[in-house]
Amino acid sequence: VPLSSHQYIMGLFGRKKKPKTSLDWIRYYALESYRSAQGTLSSACEKSVSLAVKSTQAAKQSVGYVASVTVASGKAATRSISSAMDAAGITGFHILVVILLAVVVVALKRKLEARRKQRHLEAYGEFEFPPIAPFSTRKTGRELAGSKLPLFFQECASRVGSIFQLRVPLWGGPMVIAVGEVDLAKEILKDATTKKPEKMYSSLASLVHHRPNILTSEGKPWKHSRKGMSPAFATAHLDRMHKACRDKTEEWIKKRLDPMIRGKEDID
Repeated sequence: VPLSSHQYIMGLFGRKKKPKTSLDWIRYYALESYRSAQGTLSSACEKSVSLAVKSTQAAKQSVGYVASVTVASGKAATRSISSAMDAAGITGFHILVVILLAVVVVALKRKLEARRKQRHLEAYGEFEFPPIAPFSTRKTGRELAGSKLPLFFQECASRVGSIFQLRVPLWGGPMVIAVGEVDLAKEILKDATTKKPEKMYSSLASLVHHRPNILTSEGKPWKHSRKGMSPAFATAHLDRMHKACRDKTEEWIKKRLDPMIRGKEDID
């Protein structure tokens, strides 16, 4: 029916028709209820519009006040900066020099980064270096020299993965990469091209007066030292060592660890 709800109800029930039967009374009350609802809705709409207009006006006033306060604060800050600059003897020329230096530093940093990426591309191709551990050089050096190095490595691995670079305090020194994967570490150590960095092992070599040894030597001196130590790694000796370690561990558990557990003591 191409009529609105209002037109439909008015035409159906009749505006001036008096109720006679019960059905007419029902229709009459329905019509009156509709009229009442329509009036209530109109009044609510008018109040809502009025309230919205008042809210908009209040918001405009608030925005104007905030804008004026912001402008005043900006002017005050500008005057304060100008006064401070005048007191310190800073002129526009000094500001220009600082801006130019900042631009030069940023440009130089980008140029060095681009050059580093180019050298890396030429030397290693598309292969990327492992991620860098998220700790400063100072903290890394302190942890490497401390007694909680395994915990430090564990924290680094939990953040960036089991293979990562370390920021070591060695200017111009070699890249230090920690490998926390057994298979990869084994492959590196068994690789014939793997060379021990002399700078990293120099302190160990000084302990044996730089004589051939299994830790710091390479090539034939290493083979000679390894051959001389081979009998110590025989199966019989290793089994005896394993038994001694197991016996001592069990003794420590029974005499020290179990009593602490029963007594609910802390273990350092």
